[in-house]
Amino acid sequence: MLSDCGYDHTARKTKTRRCPVEFTGCLAHIEVRFAKRSGRVYTVRDYSEHNDTCKKAFLLRIPPIPLSPEVFTVALKQLTLGAQLADIQATNRKMFQHGEYPGQPKDLSTSPYRWLLQKTDSRSLYRQFNRLRGINTAIPAHHNVHGWLDPTSCSYNTVFANAVFHYHARSTKDEWFEVCISTPKMREAAWQYGHGSQIILDGTFGLCDRKLLLFIVMGVDEKKRGVPLAFLLFSAPSGNKQTSSGYDTAILTRLLTEWRNALGIRNGTPFAPIVAITDTDLKERAALLVVLPMLWLLLCKFHLRQSWRNNRSRVLKGSTTHHNDVRTRLRQLERDLIATQTHGEARSLVEQATSALKSMASENPSCADAVKGGVAHVDYLERYWLAEDLWKSWSGFGRTTAAKLLGCSIDGVLPTTNHLESFNGVLKHKHI
Repeated sequence: MLSDCGYDHTARKTKTRRCPVEFTGCLAHIEVRFAKRSGRVYTVRDYSEHNDTCKKAFLLRIPPIPLSPEVFTVALKQLTLGAQLADIQATNRKMFQHGEYPGQPKDLSTSPYRWLLQKTDSRSLYRQFNRLRGINTAIPAHHNVHGWLDPTSCSYNTVFANAVFHYHARSTKDEWFEVCISTPKMREAAWQYGHGSQIILDGTFGLCDRKLLLFIVMGVDEKKRGVPLAFLLFSAPSGNKQTSSGYDTAILTRLLTEWRNALGIRNGTPFAPIVAITDTDLKERAALLVVLPMLWLLLCKFHLRQSWRNNRSRVLKGSTTHHNDVRTRLRQLERDLIATQTHGEARSLVEQATSALKSMASENPSCADAVKGGVAHVDYLERYWLAEDLWKSWSGFGRTTAAKLLGCSIDGVLPTTNHLESFNGVLKHKHI
């Protein structure tokens, strides 16, 4: 404990001083060392001489009034149940208005505590919550993780260690921090819902204020609900400015290989999904094929159409009747392409669309600008998306083949990664 006059708020990079007295450089303090688990005190040391300025100090501002411990108790219970901060604040206002907190007096002027949560209380609240879960927020997060996984550490966590199937500490700048999680229940779910079936792979970014990337493997149960099978968490390389681009096929291949190996072999059969669906990220697709070469890969229809729409908007700018006519033609072409069952049929549609657009320009020169944008978009579809291996993953042929491999109707084949996208939203905005 430190004298109030000895606390320098600028050392913690805080602009506003909330301490009721000014900083005078007073060295008076008391230091107590004790064992966290047993509470046993080892040493007590103090320096009790206050400097003269400290002895003459006056209150310059009203001391902050602490929040009632009863408010913290209720809020911590809500956090344990997964409540969001907005829900906690609403409950706090309701209980305060009805005087439902134990020990809350009717005359608040007699209370030494505040009973309403303020924005500044959230930091203390989450610190207490993390402490209850065994997380020491005073040290870097990766040190906590290392302690939970080190059998020789007093922080070793058996439950967490059993859920982690791969861990690599980052000891130098050119290394990745890697921790991959799959609880025993998730591993059972992988065999039940992923083996011989379909899986989803997608990455999520902006997980926290550090440069971390999280890729999630998900299956779908018999009620069409998404079931997470594995979490692949790793850091972006040092110097990387954009976290979302801080990965490559190699690291995804390495982590997916660790996951496959962790699942092992059952009844002489290695873990082997039949179909996987991803967004338009080619790095994810390449890694999946290296680790599970027999997979039939599909592309998410939503991300496919989003890519096409973004390019169409970029090359076709204008709001004239001609521009709108070309847009309508291109949208119809895209719908027809998605339904194709043969690669020849897809190429024929593109050739017909190009011919029709050029005929428009020759018949009516005033629509040349719109036609130029339309032809550029059709050329984009042909050059990139009509490569045969890629066409198989987003066309009607791909979904028909997937249905045959899975032994189900086409309706049973996942068209999008929406299960995982929804899970990502809940994970980031509610649980983290």
